[in-house]
Amino acid sequence: MGRPINLFESLVEDVLRRFTDDEEELCDAMAMALNGIQPHYYCRPETISMMNAAEMEDCRFQAEESAKKALTYVRHYPKPQKL
Repeated sequence: MGRPINLFESLVEDVLRRFTDDEEELCDAMAMALNGIQPHYYCRPETISMMNAAEMEDCRFQAEESAKKALTYVRHYPKPQKL
């Protein structure tokens, strides 16, 4: 048996990869964005295909909004550099 997958992980990552190729920045923003969205888990890919267009569009919108806010925050408050 597989493990549950959070639909928003791939949606948020897709949005963020359009704006950054820095893996550390991506990871920080992704964690922050995902913490701001209620998870939507599924176990089988066919479950996603049962969502209607409005539900899927709502998920995409939530992912995009959360990802953009998180990336803005991460860029505005960068981590201190290691010595």
